[in-house]
Amino acid sequence: MCLAAVGVLFSVWLWVIHVRTYVAPRSDSVCSINDTFDCTRVAASKTSVLLGLPLAAWGVVAFGALLFLIWRRSKLALPIAGVMALGAVVLTLIQIFQIGSLCFVCEGAHAASLALAFFVFKDRAEYTADWKDETTLKYGVLLPASVLLSLFMFLPRYWGAFSYKAPPPFPTGKTEEGFPWIGAENPSLTIHEFTDYRCPHCAYGSARSLRKLAQRSDVRIVRRQHPRLYCTVPAACEAVRVAYCAEAQGKFWQADRYLFENLEPRKSLDLPKIARDLKLDEGELERCFHDPKTQERANAEAQAAFKYKIIDTPGYMIDGKRIKLEELEEIF
Repeated sequence: MCLAAVGVLFSVWLWVIHVRTYVAPRSDSVCSINDTFDCTRVAASKTSVLLGLPLAAWGVVAFGALLFLIWRRSKLALPIAGVMALGAVVLTLIQIFQIGSLCFVCEGAHAASLALAFFVFKDRAEYTADWKDETTLKYGVLLPASVLLSLFMFLPRYWGAFSYKAPPPFPTGKTEEGFPWIGAENPSLTIHEFTDYRCPHCAYGSARSLRKLAQRSDVRIVRRQHPRLYCTVPAACEAVRVAYCAEAQGKFWQADRYLFENLEPRKSLDLPKIARDLKLDEGELERCFHDPKTQERANAEAQAAFKYKIIDTPGYMIDGKRIKLEELEEIF
C-alpha cells in the first residue's frame, strides 16, 4: 500500500510539472538538469497526453485505484498492476528512444509501478477477494472511471499551447504570401494574429489561441509580426529576425513559443543560447540574423501591420477585417 501511495505522490508531482510546462513556462523544474535528464522536455512531448488526458492524471487515478484494491486484497489488483508495469517499461523506452530525455519523477513513478507488480504477484495467493463484490466495484472500478470521465469532460486543455521543447502537435505550413500558419490544413476559420515577442499580453494571448486549436480542428492561426516600434530601430525587430531565421531551419513554431516563453522585455538576445536551446545551427543563425534581407522582411511586416491599422497587441484579423478580442471569443 505504501508503494501505491508513493506512486500517487509521484503522479501528482508529474501533473504539477506538466501544468507548469504549459501554463507557467518560465518556471524552472528541479528535475530539468540537461538534455539527457529533462522533465520539462518529457512533459512537453506528445506522449505526455493519452486519450485526451495527461499521463500524470492517469497515474493519479490508477495508483489510487490500485491502493484501494490492494487494501481489499482484490483479485483485480493483479491485472491492473501488470498493465501499469508494462506501461512503465513502454514509457521509459519512449523517453530513451523517441524523446531523448529521461524524467527523474517519471522514473520514480515507473519504479513504483514495477515494484508494485512484483509484490502483488509475489503475494498473489493472498488476493482472494472477488472483484465483483459491491464495495470493490463501487470504489475500485466505478469511482476511478467516473473521475477519468469527469477529467476528460471538464479539465481545460491547457496543454494545447505546446512548449518549444517539442514539435508542434498540429499541422503547420505557409500561406501563399509566405506567413507561417498552424492548425487546420483545410480551415473553415482563419485568424491572422498580430503579436510582438516583447509584449507580455501577446505571450498569454498566443498561448490562449493555441489552446483553442486543441478544441477546434477547423481553425487555422496565421502568425503575423507586429513589433511596436515598427522596426525603425534594429533592436526592435531582433526577436522577429530570430523567428525568421529559425523558420529557415524548419523550427519557426518552436522559436515562436521559445521567444514568448523566455524573452525579457528589456533584455538583449543571446543568440548562442537560443541556438543551443532550439538546436539550431549557430553559424547559420548568426548569418541569417545579420542579413539585411532579414531586417527588410521584418520591417515590411511591421509596415503591413501599420497599414492594417493594428493598434493593440495582440491584434486580430479575419477575412481582412480587424476584430476585437471580445469578438474573437464569441467566434470561438
